[in-house]
Amino acid sequence: GNELRFRYEVVTANGKVKAARITLKSIDIGTVSVRNVDAMVIRGKDLAYPLIGMSFLKKLSGYRAENDELRLIN
Repeated sequence: GNELRFRYEVVTANGKVKAARITLKSIDIGTVSVRNVDAMVIRGKDLAYPLIGMSFLKKLSGYRAENDELRLIN
């Protein structure tokens, strides 16, 4: 089935939590679109914003942080 399996333990700023691994078909941010991105769903944590990780950033041509902004290069 499509039931999530929370079998991974990850450490966050709030301590250890259980997580399930998934693959997102695509992530679209502005004009940038990335397909087949590995991701984690954290059990019981409601985040104000989703976190973008290296599994997304590594699929880009490049990225850089400047002036409190993250610039994505597709």
